[in-house]
Parts: sequence; C-alpha cells; structure tokens
Amino acid sequence: MASRLKNIPFFEDKSNLVFTKGTHISGAITPFASLLKGIGIVYLTYITNERIFDAVETYKPGLIFGFPTFLLMIAHEAEVAGLDLSNLEVIGSGGAPVTPAVVNALMTIPSVRYVLNVYGLTECAPIVTSFDFDQRDTLPERPEMSIGKLVPDSAAKFIDSDKGDAVRPGEMGELCIKSNGLLTSYYLNPEISPTEIENVILDHPDIREVCVIGIPDPNGGGRLAGYKHVRGGVYFVDELPKGNTGKVTRNLVEKLEL
Repeated sequence: MASRLKNIPFFEDKSNLVFTKGTHISGAITPFASLLKGIGIVYLTYITNERIFDAVETYKPGLIFGFPTFLLMIAHEAEVAGLDLSNLEVIGSGGAPVTPAVVNALMTIPSVRYVLNVYGLTECAPIVTSFDFDQRDTLPERPEMSIGKLVPDSAAKFIDSDKGDAVRPGEMGELCIKSNGLLTSYYLNPEISPTEIENVILDHPDIREVCVIGIPDPNGGGRLAGYKHVRGGVYFVDELPKGNTGKVTRNLVEKLEL
C-alpha cells in the first residue's frame, strides 16, 4: 500500500489542492500519501463551487485532484470567474471514468501539462495502474488515454469471461486483478457492478452521463455477456441526481419516477 501512495505526484515547491470526501477511497488515502512523502496539501472536505474557486485563488495550486464534475466546472468557468490558473500543471481525478471528452476539456487550461488517467477502484485499495512520476518530464509524451503500468504487488490479465482463458493482445476480455489490497466481497452484498454496461453506453457521442440500475428479471453475444444486457428499458432525463461529491448516486436514481 505504501509504495502505491508514494507515487502520487505532489509538488514540493507548489501547493497541492485536493477536494474529495473521507468516505470515498481517494479521500481516505490522500492524506496518508502526503504524510508518507512529507508534503503538505490543501484538503477540502466540504465541497462547493465557491470554496473551490476561493482555494484556487488563494493557494494557486500546481496540482489539483478532485471529482470530474468539479474539475470540469473549473475548466468551463475559470475565465468567467477570473481565476488565476497559471500555476496549475497537473490534474488528477477519481470517482468516475476519465473519458477523452473530460481530458480534452481539462487540457484547454493553457498551463496544464497532463491529466492523470490511472486505473483504480475502492475494491483494489485504491489503484491498479499508475506512472513513474519521478520521470515527470516524459509524461506528456505517453500514449493518449494511457493508464500507465501496474503498481507494485499487483498482477493483471484479460480473460474470455465465458471460457476463462487469457485473451491475446488487442482482443476484448474481462480484466482480472490480483493484489494484496484486493477486497474479497462486499459486506452482506455480493453485487455485480454495472460499470461495464455504462462504459459501453457512454461510447455513444450523444450521451453525456449514464447510470445503470438493477430491476427484477424473471428470465434473467455481442460486447457483453448475456447477463449484462440492458433489458429493463432506457430512460432519458435532463439531469442525473448527484451526491455532495458530484458523483451520480445510484440509490437516488432508483427512486426517480420514470
């Protein structure tokens, strides 16, 4: 775990601004990462647009880490709000997929050199891949949307989900991860994540956000296995409900009157 946390590229000569929640894995581990590296961070747990703007204006961070919703807000409204982002070089995100559209929007900030697009999840406590940030100058040359290499003490492979065999390079498969920090299950809740289905739907250029929820299916090929197909219908709404982190809240989506 320590070797993973030390790889977060905090600046020593600039401030580092983090806005996340302690109930989220990124919020739980970021303070420990700064302690391990002996570097201070500005940590916002109560997140609003106004507090983020104030922190950016006051501390002029070189690195910002936060949820995609608020990062995009900075990119879209910084000029109107008169924010000075000239110190900002690195943006990191967690809590939702970092899509090419998100990266492109954040890279419109002139001073930003790169957007951290690593792969991780709470169940792997917390990241699976990352970059060698000691070689910071080479990062802008990495392949577009690359998620880097496996972090120490981890192994991964892609398999055919029906046969269980490893697939060849370039073939689609299910990602399997082995790690010392891997969770074995959810407490009293052995759920299946709908993220893979959401990622397929997000491939459509006219879809801005998506949330997949489960409904009872008594009968319960393509890119997804049969049990992952969407059978309960598709509903379009003006806005998906979000929690304080700016992340879509699945249990609130389940309560929508559709």
